[in-house]
Amino acid sequence: MKITLLTLFIACLSIFTARSQNIDTYFQSVRTGSYPQIPSAFFSGDMTLMNQLTPYYKDSIDDVRGKAYYIAYRSATNTDNQKIKKAAIGALIEGVKDKDSGLSGDNIEFLTEFDKDLFSAKDQQELLSVLSTIKYHKPELIKLIGYVNISEAENTLKSYAASSNRRLQWSGLLALSRMGDEASAQKIISILENLPVNDNLVYELVPDLVYTRNKAAFDYLFTIINSNENNCTSPDPDNEVAILCGYRVMEYLAPHLTAQPLPTEDGELAVDNYEQALQELRAWHANHQSDYGILEEGY
Repeated sequence: MKITLLTLFIACLSIFTARSQNIDTYFQSVRTGSYPQIPSAFFSGDMTLMNQLTPYYKDSIDDVRGKAYYIAYRSATNTDNQKIKKAAIGALIEGVKDKDSGLSGDNIEFLTEFDKDLFSAKDQQELLSVLSTIKYHKPELIKLIGYVNISEAENTLKSYAASSNRRLQWSGLLALSRMGDEASAQKIISILENLPVNDNLVYELVPDLVYTRNKAAFDYLFTIINSNENNCTSPDPDNEVAILCGYRVMEYLAPHLTAQPLPTEDGELAVDNYEQALQELRAWHANHQSDYGILEEGY
């Protein structure tokens, strides 16, 4: 038994040493301007690896910091280990403060991939603190705060929702709607009712409405799904014909409805016959328009 344990210890030590050397070697290559493919072992969801990334978050070279953030994100989203996920969230929140605006924006996007329940009270306070100082990506950070449902942010978000800056106003309204504020949701609907339903609205604003997980917003989306007006264009560049906007809205909406009849896979609509699928969703909505459920999970 002693020999077995000793052998196991040596084997684990060898793996740790090799991985550490591989990380150092990889980042040295990045530091010199070479960009080798990130080894798949770096995405294994290993706490030791997460700890080894720590010094690279503070590196003076933007690309090194960027790769470190990305490895933390990928490693944490490839595991069910909550300790690793929480460690990554802490690192990525620090990354939102990065002096490089591109890296700051990347880290906000990475954070949207984590379950909101994993954000600790300290994480929430850090996000609020960053919101007061960040120069870029403020609308995206506001939406992240709404997703995490930071109750202490309500007054701050209301000030943004009243801003004369349209992007800040819109993101503030969205975040408050996600947190259950019905007045903000109704304000969003009143804005949309004055806009034409077309490709711009579908591609730019419908994802925002889905983000809110709000019944009033979803009811508005169903008016588009039920409309027979061909106000959008097909995504085929070789055959740009007018089509129902409901096809695109259905793609965004269906994965976030409970007990709806259409198949989904990895959060995406998984149908081949869009005409049939749209009719099925319309019929389902006709029977459940007052009691359909909305999936709260995910950003």
